[in-house]
Amino acid sequence: LKSLSFFAMADEDVVIEDVTAKKPGEEDDDSDGPLGPEGDAKLDTEEAERREREEEAARDADLPEPLRAAKKMRQEMTPEQIIEKATEMKNEGNAAFKELDGNKAFMSYMQAVVLLKGMERDPENQFIHPKPTHTPAQRTQALVLFDTLYCNAALVQLKAAEAVSGADEKKRLLEEVVEGTEQAIKMNEKSLKA
Repeated sequence: LKSLSFFAMADEDVVIEDVTAKKPGEEDDDSDGPLGPEGDAKLDTEEAERREREEEAARDADLPEPLRAAKKMRQEMTPEQIIEKATEMKNEGNAAFKELDGNKAFMSYMQAVVLLKGMERDPENQFIHPKPTHTPAQRTQALVLFDTLYCNAALVQLKAAEAVSGADEKKRLLEEVVEGTEQAIKMNEKSLKA
């Protein structure tokens, strides 16, 4: 079973940088520059957005193609479509698990996790940027799905750990089982499956 870290696919926290901070050795210049304070702020914002896109592309390069595809798909879908597709992927994973195809099951579960990413954020929290487009009810649906997906993926890893004979590989898989159940609990503190 191919090794995929739950964290590599699941934790894409929003990072807010202070783009106005001076770099070491940079003079403290009180001038507003040729474009004025608004123009300089716009350039700083554009530069921060460019850097963020580059960093995201570097992180994405490490993801398997199906996960990159799910991430791209997410950008083109409404919250309703995301929940529907994630549920479909979960069902595909369940079918693959029943057919004893652990790789396919794991990948289906992780694709659904990547697709749902961002829907765990509280849409009523005014301090979240960018503002979520999903409703509180959709967030609740997503959290239930996250719980199921992480637990199911952990179960796949547990079954894989039972099947391997090498101690190092068994240990790695069991660590991923723990990691998956921790993610499930993070999404749903009352998780009965985790």
